[in-house]
Amino acid sequence: SRRPRSRPSRRPSPTPDRRTQARPMADGRTQARGMLASRRLQEVARGSIERLLSQDLTIDDVIREIRDAERDELALGISPASPAYLDTVIRTNVASAYGHGRYEALQDPDVQALRPYVRFVTAADDAVRPTHLALHGKVFRAGSEEASHYAPPIGFRCRCSMVSLSGRQFTARAYVLTEGRVPGIEPDNGWGGAPTPLTQTDI
Repeated sequence: SRRPRSRPSRRPSPTPDRRTQARPMADGRTQARGMLASRRLQEVARGSIERLLSQDLTIDDVIREIRDAERDELALGISPASPAYLDTVIRTNVASAYGHGRYEALQDPDVQALRPYVRFVTAADDAVRPTHLALHGKVFRAGSEEASHYAPPIGFRCRCSMVSLSGRQFTARAYVLTEGRVPGIEPDNGWGGAPTPLTQTDI
């Protein structure tokens, strides 16, 4: 008799708790890949997120559009994503898209000539992860390897950002320049490096 085929195990979902480091699906920068069950759902989600970025939709609208698209999938026996899971997918992709745009703007040589420093800033509340909090206030030289390495988002649901500084601001506020990576402090697993734009493989 034939042996029954074993079903592939499902990967665990990233936790929506911002205080817990989530495990990336493959690597952090392609964080949402494979999170939705079918190509059609991925296309719906990608289109909805792009409209959210252009301010045509809210996050609740995006979730509603994905839920509507899931109805046909349910007939095929595909389980719907949980609300927390969808919320994590959407917020992470939006943060990555915004982070990419911000990062690209800060790489402009004219911008760096006028504002040669960047300062890492967290949301400064009790939901910030300890490793992210350890970077709060750190100032890097714009365009440096370390500024790229710590460019937000540096994890699932990361709310951190980089703020550009002029030489005058740097001096007047008595900031200290951090050169090189901060010892013992790394982005969440798989998240180091420049943010990437939203692409067809990100959903």
